Amino acid sequence: MHAFAIKPAMRKPAFKLTQKEKDYLDKIFNQYPELRVRWNIYQKLARFYGSKTKDEGRIKLREIQYDIRRLDKLSYLRPFANTLKNLEEDILNYFDSRTTNAFTEGVHTKIKMLKRTSYGFKNPEIYIRKMMLAFLPFAVISFLLPH
Repeated sequence: MHAFAIKPAMRKPAFKLTQKEKDYLDKIFNQYPELRVRWNIYQKLARFYGSKTKDEGRIKLREIQYDIRRLDKLSYLRPFANTLKNLEEDILNYFDSRTTNAFTEGVHTKIKMLKRTSYGFKNPEIYIRKMMLAFLPFAVISFLLPH
């Protein structure tokens, strides 16, 4: 595995890693132990959504907050722990309906990216066409679904 492959391996849940990826990450984590600590927090966050109940989710979420607070005081993750605490009930509402706003956030991010890359276009028609092209697969699928 090449050095440039660290990002995909770091973003995978631990149970989906190949043995080669596990060995590679172990090598990286031996060099940078603080990276392993942060990766373990990410893994806990990924497992949080697999909780069976809201109470189990609450326990896992608070454990994640605790783990982040145990990091050095200058950690860039501390504001994230505060956000988890402030939005705890909103986050735990996931367990009431098992839905998130991830799709909406993804669409918003895509629109912002297209807006940035379209800066300077004088013709609004081109901007509209870029948007339509970006969302064409969604538009085609939604058109084909029964209404």
